[in-house]
Amino acid sequence: MSKMYFVFLFVLASCATAPSFNTERPLESKGNFFTKSYSQDGKPVQVEEVYSKLKYNPATQGKAAAGQIWYYGTLVSAGVGGYFIGYNLFSKADSKTKTNGLLVGTAFIGASILGAYFADQNLSQAVETHNKSFSKGNKAARVTMYPSVDFAQNNGSAYPSLNLLVSY
Repeated sequence: MSKMYFVFLFVLASCATAPSFNTERPLESKGNFFTKSYSQDGKPVQVEEVYSKLKYNPATQGKAAAGQIWYYGTLVSAGVGGYFIGYNLFSKADSKTKTNGLLVGTAFIGASILGAYFADQNLSQAVETHNKSFSKGNKAARVTMYPSVDFAQNNGSAYPSLNLLVSY
């Protein structure tokens, strides 16, 4: 039982990272398609954080959201391909079944590489648009969410609803 607590705390600690992407400053990107990384003021920024914050900026919303869809689809496709390859490498099936499974896994991996390319293109365009707002001397659009709770009425009965008021 104590091992489960240790595993839980390890997973919790590895997921808890401080946000490091400030939408009021430009991003720097380094590397090519396979080794691209983003940083801001010399500190690395996680790709997931870039996606999640740029999709709320009206200027970059479309490209960031499309890139995020490609990004997570790529992760799923790569996982499925890895499963097919790993299972068929170590299964006791006949050679034809193994070969077919390996080919299917390779096709999924190939599709995930293509999807990663589209995700990278969309994110690169979103980051360029984000950075262009600073080169003109303009401030980037700042998105602030204000939660508000009120009561909506439906057929005479009131129930609480949560509204997000967005200002930029």
